[in-house]
Amino acid sequence: MSAKLKAVDDIKKLGRMLSGIMEVATELEQMGSIEQAMSEAKVRMANLKDEEAKVQARHSQYEIEFEAIKREADEALDEAHANAEIIVQAAQEKAVAICDAAKVEAKELIKASLTEQDKIMADTFKAKQDLSEVKAELEVKSKDLNELNAQMAAIRQKVN
Repeated sequence: MSAKLKAVDDIKKLGRMLSGIMEVATELEQMGSIEQAMSEAKVRMANLKDEEAKVQARHSQYEIEFEAIKREADEALDEAHANAEIIVQAAQEKAVAICDAAKVEAKELIKASLTEQDKIMADTFKAKQDLSEVKAELEVKSKDLNELNAQMAAIRQKVN
């Protein structure tokens, strides 16, 4: 073969070899892009894991705070119930004391009114007796007066 043909043939062989090298270069470039993408994905994954850990920590803190607030609310509610029971008990005791005092006062008033009624009845009875005595005395005095009037009338007739 001629040198030109051999050169063309060598160039073709070289082209075929270079085309394989070019394919390998393209593949290597793609692998570099894939490695770059994987590296970026790893960084993003690490960032997401960090963010997840922060969110998880905040969530845990919120749960702790929620439980503390819930305990405080439960304690306040229990205290309010206890205070309400104390207030109701005190009110009931005071109501019983007021009722008892009212009963005692009512009994005293009834006793006083019965005593007053007995006194009034006794005074009425005495007044009736006194009235009867006065009526009896008045009757006697009226008879005496009638007798004196009769005697005076008789004396007047004798004198006239």
